[in-house]
Amino acid sequence: ILEETAFYPEGGGQPADHGYLMFNKKRSKVVDVQKIGNIIIHVMKGSVPQE
Repeated sequence: ILEETAFYPEGGGQPADHGYLMFNKKRSKVVDVQKIGNIIIHVMKGSVPQE
């Protein structure tokens, strides 16, 4: 769970941002970003650390 994000969610005809997030010096690919209410959801490809 992130407190803030630099990724822009899909909306208003604009596609979502894609990129990478770093966790413990390993990166995970962000393949989609959605906004549901006030919550931003990052869809990741591959594994994400639990801590």
